[in-house]
Amino acid sequence: MSEENLKLVFTVLPSDRNVPSAVTVLQSLIAQSGLTLKSTSYSAAARGASKDSFQLNVTVLGQISGVRRFLISLKDSGRVFQIESISVRFQKSGSQVEAEIPITVFYSASLGKAGALDAEPPKLNAGEEKLLLDLSRLVAPGTLAGSGEASSSSVPIGKSNPFE
Repeated sequence: MSEENLKLVFTVLPSDRNVPSAVTVLQSLIAQSGLTLKSTSYSAAARGASKDSFQLNVTVLGQISGVRRFLISLKDSGRVFQIESISVRFQKSGSQVEAEIPITVFYSASLGKAGALDAEPPKLNAGEEKLLLDLSRLVAPGTLAGSGEASSSSVPIGKSNPFE
């Protein structure tokens, strides 16, 4: 596998939890869907889920069509998400809804383990090549893990000079 292919795989299914990255992706998808993020909570593991996952519970406000757009956009996002359930409450105004959506986020700790350094890297079969091509269409340029480029959604944290 080439270096670009490995970066793509680590972006879609990172080798560690990388919770801030998952939250950033969710925030971006929520904003693009025309929704407002009301709250987010983190849970180390969902009940009955794989050990290489964690759960983010998001509560969003907006139009029901925005919730639909958000759910569809999760499928085409740059991370592996699974929606566990949806709880929707219509607001008194009638046009707004509040939706609680527990989302399981997956990663693979085994991906980060290196194989034998002198061994030939495994060859991809036709199905794996097609999957890799599909994934490359989903992941936006500049968001690949280790690409060195800052994404447009990254926010500087703290002061540039802490002694000011």
